[in-house]
Amino acid sequence: MGGLKFRLIAGSAILLLLLIVGSLGYRTWQQVRRLDQLDRVEADLQAQLRYEQERNRQLQEKWKRVSSPEFLEEWARVYGGMVLPGEVRLVVPQSEPPTPTPTPVPTPVPFWKQWWETLRQWVQ
Repeated sequence: MGGLKFRLIAGSAILLLLLIVGSLGYRTWQQVRRLDQLDRVEADLQAQLRYEQERNRQLQEKWKRVSSPEFLEEWARVYGGMVLPGEVRLVVPQSEPPTPTPTPVPTPVPFWKQWWETLRQWVQ
């Protein structure tokens, strides 16, 4: 009877040990999957960060160009129609292109008239 009791205790201990190891393995696997997911999110965010940094650089260059006095003067003259004191603004009217005269479209001769003319010429 003592051997049976020992076997039950040993079997229970082994079963408990297997449950603990299995639980730890499952938790470890979940953490590995979560780590992979976070790595993918980090890679996406890194790509987005690089894009936004490049966009920021381009916008800063554009701001430098737009805020320069040369650009301001060019815009005022070209788009704003402004001139400096003492200058005269010339406006050249754009001429409209000549409208083409429509060529008359010849009306096609009906099929039966073509046959009739062919038959008449053949009889003569």
